[in-house]
Amino acid sequence: MADNDEAGGSGKPFWELSQEMEEEPHRYENAAEDTDPDYATPSGVGDDTTDGTTGDATTDDGSERTDGSQPKRQRKDRRPNVLGTVKEEFTEVSSTGHPTAPKKLVGGYAAQLGCILRSTVSINTENLRHRDRGNLRNLLFTKLHERYKFPGDFANTRLSGNKVNSAALTKMSTALATWRAAVKRMILRGDSYEKIKGKNPSISEADYLEFKIKCESNASAESSQWGKDMRDLNLGVHKLGPGGYRVAEPKWDKEDAERAAQGLPPLFDKYHEKQTRNYVRARYKVDPVTKELTTDPKVKDLERVLVRNTPPRN
Repeated sequence: MADNDEAGGSGKPFWELSQEMEEEPHRYENAAEDTDPDYATPSGVGDDTTDGTTGDATTDDGSERTDGSQPKRQRKDRRPNVLGTVKEEFTEVSSTGHPTAPKKLVGGYAAQLGCILRSTVSINTENLRHRDRGNLRNLLFTKLHERYKFPGDFANTRLSGNKVNSAALTKMSTALATWRAAVKRMILRGDSYEKIKGKNPSISEADYLEFKIKCESNASAESSQWGKDMRDLNLGVHKLGPGGYRVAEPKWDKEDAERAAQGLPPLFDKYHEKQTRNYVRARYKVDPVTKELTTDPKVKDLERVLVRNTPPRN
């Protein structure tokens, strides 16, 4: 659907990547297996390293230990999360689109988004925000709103103008990257399809074979290197203050209008996309003495990459 079409082109714009790296810095790294959100501790069991009992430690033959030592606790396999079937209601949402009440639902929200993601898309899917993924996004949002009821302004499946859906899509994108990383680790260490299927029920054999080829190909290695290079270029959080872009953009618009009145082009006009232009502009500051815009060398390095990859205007 048109409302769901945001990011275009054959790849993500830099502004989108940089925003995701600021919000979810681990997204472009292999997530640690012990923190993999794909799996949960089995219900009714204390933690995932015990069998839930509280009796005294025993030896292998069943007798109690008398030396005061404790046996090494065995880690239990965690079962895949399951998507809930009862529709539940969030009554409050933050300004960033994240549900905040009731608290008992908030804790499991991210895991449920992961369930929706894995039950809807193939593990070979990439870039949920691509312009060609509009129908897929609409399906994800439809399932999200079948699972949860949100306050009135957010009770729709649009991406544009709906902060709940936008924030959920970011979390789903992170869940997709984590899922792919977890399965990739299993493939590279030689786990069979049967074992991978046991932990990832939604993966078909055809999807598995396609993903396995990608993981073992040179293209996968090049993609991983690209991700590492992008992390090196990440500048971290902007220095705009509490109001962030919301406060800065009107000031920038006024400055550009004043320059236009003087017959001058807008600042940072070499970047065609507004988001990229604002991202770089937020890392500059006015020198109190010279009154000129200054920045640090790392921003300059990033700009050289951006300019090199920015096509000329028609």
